[in-house]
Amino acid sequence: MDVCSDGGGSIIYYRDNLNVELVKAFDNAPDSLAIDIQLNSGSICIACIYRSMSLNTKQNDTLLSIIKNICEDSYFSEVLLVGDFNLPDVSWTTGSVNGNKNTTNKILLNQSKYIDMFSENGLSWYFTNEITRRRLVNGVLQESLLDQVLTTNDAILHSVEILPKLGKSDHVCVRIELAVSLEKIPDRISQKQVWSKVLPSDLVKFSHDSIDWEYSSNDLCVEQMWNELHGKLQSFNAVVPTTAVHSNGRPVKLPWGTSKLKRLKVKKDKAWSDFDKNPTLINFNNAIDREELYDQEHIRLRMNYEKKITSNLKTNCKSFYSYLRNNREAKTCIRNLDKGDGSRSTNPKESAEILASA
Repeated sequence: MDVCSDGGGSIIYYRDNLNVELVKAFDNAPDSLAIDIQLNSGSICIACIYRSMSLNTKQNDTLLSIIKNICEDSYFSEVLLVGDFNLPDVSWTTGSVNGNKNTTNKILLNQSKYIDMFSENGLSWYFTNEITRRRLVNGVLQESLLDQVLTTNDAILHSVEILPKLGKSDHVCVRIELAVSLEKIPDRISQKQVWSKVLPSDLVKFSHDSIDWEYSSNDLCVEQMWNELHGKLQSFNAVVPTTAVHSNGRPVKLPWGTSKLKRLKVKKDKAWSDFDKNPTLINFNNAIDREELYDQEHIRLRMNYEKKITSNLKTNCKSFYSYLRNNREAKTCIRNLDKGDGSRSTNPKESAEILASA
């Protein structure tokens, strides 16, 4: 438990079967504390933050510095910040402080420091337009978003739910379920279809030999015709070769990922899941719409991220070259070239000889 200001403070309860240690870096943090949870996939830092409006400039700078250092600490695989950040003038939709950009108001300037630090250290927030505090002041209902959930990787958030307030508090409760496991996650092997290895001739042959493209009746409605066509198209999966994909189950975050993108992906995946279970035209159109919304936001965020790292290339080239390495693809060799005698090349050497003699 940590208490600094009058009436403030933070406390974290944890189950005794967890491997937990206090994060020493938060010893000097005003009204806030953090724990280090040891998992088989790495260490997660979970911090409970209470930023009192009565903190002075030095205390605010201390808290800012501690959060920044924790996010940069390579010891932690992920960082999760929860609590009352008391940033009433922040627009979480735009990630900026409402008001004049040239303001000299210390309250607004302090809030700007926090939102800038969150963005610079890759912290994404979950709430944008929700209400986390309701109270009556002189008979007038005040509603505000003061509590927030921030993480360096929003893929670890399985679900976030707002619950009713506890006791006499005017703040709501927030229930967070993490996509992590205390058990050692074995290396899972799944099969992934590799469409790039399918020859057009194989698809044509399979279509000719195995699929009857005629409808079962001339009296089918559009919905019934689509259901039959969908089933026939699905049968092409039998021709597609598969490859083993190894995964240890650890959530992966896109460097340009945001909470909004995560929510769009969840809705997109659910729409396609509904279509798989019930392949109707309505479900198909809904899935396509969700796919387009996700793709548009994904492309916009990726372009903004690429602009950001290229514009900072002279001062910070590390993120740029890291991005290039992660997106490097192995070149595939040219195969199945016509040898001129009716046969085709079966290895890179034969393909090279054909190209050399062309």
